[in-house]
Amino acid sequence: MKKIFFLFLLTLSQSYALSLEQVRSDLKKSMVSADSVEVKMEMTVNSIAGQLKTTVYVAQKGIEKCYTEIRNDQIQQRSVVNGDRIKIIDLKNKTSKVLPYNGEVLEAQTYTNFNPLASGNWSEPVFFSDGVYLIKDNSSIVYLV
Repeated sequence: MKKIFFLFLLTLSQSYALSLEQVRSDLKKSMVSADSVEVKMEMTVNSIAGQLKTTVYVAQKGIEKCYTEIRNDQIQQRSVVNGDRIKIIDLKNKTSKVLPYNGEVLEAQTYTNFNPLASGNWSEPVFFSDGVYLIKDNSSIVYLV
């Protein structure tokens, strides 16, 4: 009887197990499921020349309205897209210009289409607590809710 119960629990746990391939597949389908998105990323690059910290903020509502901001030591820029016009503001020089906009993707918007598990040596998801799973790489940890 104990063997049957153990076998039943093992089978039940496998049916609710989360695999790394499932997570990658779901992320590949759609990282962002709507046309409105808000993303704030902070990236730090360490090199021999020093450390460069970049902050990118993107807020998009529909396909015609987008606010982006990129800040680091070299660039401090804000852009606002509204329909067929774009306003670009240089935050260092306090200058701005309004230009026609033909719908091309802004450089900062490429940051909203990322998949952190696309490369690297990620482990299989491990149950952490209360519906939260944990996936580890050599130097990174991702929590899935």
